[in-house]
Parts: sequence; structure tokens; C-alpha cells
Amino acid sequence: MGKATRKDQVLASLITVALSLPCCAGVVFGGPWLINRYLGLDPLTEEEVRNGRACTATVLSIKDMNSTINRAEVFGFRLQVTPEDGIVYEATVSEPLNALQAAQVKADGTRYRCIIDRDDSSRVKVFWSEATSTPHG
Repeated sequence: MGKATRKDQVLASLITVALSLPCCAGVVFGGPWLINRYLGLDPLTEEEVRNGRACTATVLSIKDMNSTINRAEVFGFRLQVTPEDGIVYEATVSEPLNALQAAQVKADGTRYRCIIDRDDSSRVKVFWSEATSTPHG
């Protein structure tokens, strides 16, 4: 067997903590949290979206995370984020995309509307169906 990655070690630690909780509480209440943490999913709440900072995101690279949530493939994205009120930076996000979105989103220079969490600029919500410009027009 190969060497355990950092991600595998973190998952093992999280599972150990969840299993140490009384009865089934770790599975019932901690299961979705463990899955989200393992896949790197950290979606903004509705309130965080309402109060967030407007931006545009350009996909620099896409990675298939080899996971599915509710029939949506989970992808990792390296983004160039351009806040309306700040300096351009790079962020990494993971999100499940349905089949139509997955077929349309490419690392081709297309810019998408997005929102940045006011308290943590690494947390970005991209609106994949709202392209603001494309490289060809």
C-alpha cells in the first residue's frame, strides 16, 4: 500500500473523533460534516451570500475529486478572484456540479459572478450559471 496522504490522515482523525461520540450521534450529526470536510466543501450560508463582497472568478484549473453528492460530481477549482473593491488573488474551492454545469465550466477564461465571505476571503461562492464574460465575446 502507498503512503497515507495528509488528507487521509485528517479523515482518519475526524472519523476517530466522530466514533468517540456517544451512541450514534457521531454518525447521525457528524456524518455530513465529515464528508464536507474531507471533500473540502465549505459553502456560504444564505446570510453570508447576502452580506458578502461582490467579485468575479476565472477558473484557472479544474480537478475531478472522484466523489458524488446527490448525483452531482464534486470538482476542485483553482480560481483567480477579482473583488470589486480589492486586489486580485487566487483561491481554491470545491463544489458539486450537475451534469450540465460540469459540461459548461472550463478553464478557458470565462468569468463568473461570485461572492466572497466578508470574514474569510478564501471562502468564495461561484454562480456557475452566471457567466459575466467569455473569452470569445
